[in-house]
Amino acid sequence: AALRAETGGSDDALRARSVLLAADRIKAATLILQGAQDERTSVDDAQRLAAALRAHGVAADAVIYPDHGHRIPVAVRDRDIDPFVERVLRRAEN
Repeated sequence: AALRAETGGSDDALRARSVLLAADRIKAATLILQGAQDERTSVDDAQRLAAALRAHGVAADAVIYPDHGHRIPVAVRDRDIDPFVERVLRRAEN
């Protein structure tokens, strides 16, 4: 609802802002954090983005937080961010 208001409510405007359109150009390992209660984007979008990145050979994980919306508490998300960064750095060393 909030994003629709920011873009004037147009489906075309929402699609134009979608990172899914650029997934084939993303090369960096990517961690997608998604609150299931987020009104700005959907769990399906997060999962589709991760799948699109993996299809292009990019290491990508989508973590869904069922009890959170757009603002995921730092203490909650750090439990997933820190291990992801460590895995990426280990891969870079090899």
